[in-house]
Amino acid sequence: MRHPEGMRHPESGDRKAATTSGQRSLEDLHIEFRARSGELQRVRTLLRAWLAGTTLGPDRAYDLLLAVNEACTNAVEHGHRGDGRTIVLHATATHSIRITVSDSGTWRAPRADEEVDRGRGLPMMNALMPGTRVVSGADGTTVEFVVSPTTEERSDPDAGQRSRRSSAEQP
Repeated sequence: MRHPEGMRHPESGDRKAATTSGQRSLEDLHIEFRARSGELQRVRTLLRAWLAGTTLGPDRAYDLLLAVNEACTNAVEHGHRGDGRTIVLHATATHSIRITVSDSGTWRAPRADEEVDRGRGLPMMNALMPGTRVVSGADGTTVEFVVSPTTEERSDPDAGQRSRRSSAEQP
């Protein structure tokens, strides 16, 4: 999948004008990266910078970053099994924030000899971002996250207040 000409990364500094919905309309973020675990830090860094330009609060942005990172990791580890082929992350922020992670890999059923301490990625993504959609087919898998900029931040039920995370805890 190729991105249209003129699409820029967040470090370009280009921003669109504010929209009437109150959500700042950022340039779309489009990242194509190889299915290698070494690429994930760069993807997180670019996405974190892009999310900082949205109206999401820091806790909600962190939850979204964590969920998207899990989708990217799954695409590398399970969809492509580290074969180095291309994975695409695309993010838009017009009326809502929409992020998709797409790969052209194939699903592999877990082997009997694999660790049993696996299989928590999809439930984690859904817990962080309710309504996460996963569509798998012959052409690969796409994970979609859609967040309204007015969505309230997740509360920490143990503390009775919003959970706070330090920057050291961010992936």
